[in-house]
Amino acid sequence: MTDFKPCPFCGASAYLEYVPHGIGSNWAVTCTDTYAHRIEFSGTQDEVIREWNRRVPIPGPYPCSECEKVPTPEYTEGSGWSIGCCKTHFWWYDTREEAIRAWNLQWKNRKAREIQEMYDSLVTAHREEMGLEDGE
Repeated sequence: MTDFKPCPFCGASAYLEYVPHGIGSNWAVTCTDTYAHRIEFSGTQDEVIREWNRRVPIPGPYPCSECEKVPTPEYTEGSGWSIGCCKTHFWWYDTREEAIRAWNLQWKNRKAREIQEMYDSLVTAHREEMGLEDGE
């Protein structure tokens, strides 16, 4: 088997390489675009290719909650990956995926806070409408 699916993160082609280690050896499939997307496996060539082809991409960055633009992760040689927009920035991750995960996590946390605030204001409005005091 030598049919590689494109990189699930950037869409680039991939290649197979033998990686010798002190005790044993591994096979690796690496993306040809950034070389940051890689899977290494101590099994056979077919097994590492099968693992590469089974990977599922993480979702892209969610839109910024301030301006609704979708931020683009950027790579800086010697520092790593960063992502940000408007007021929020996340700096220096080893991989593009880690930067996107950090961005998406803060987005989910912000949305959860917005939902909680909305719920609290509805409860407060209902309590006021019913004439209830705190603790009742």
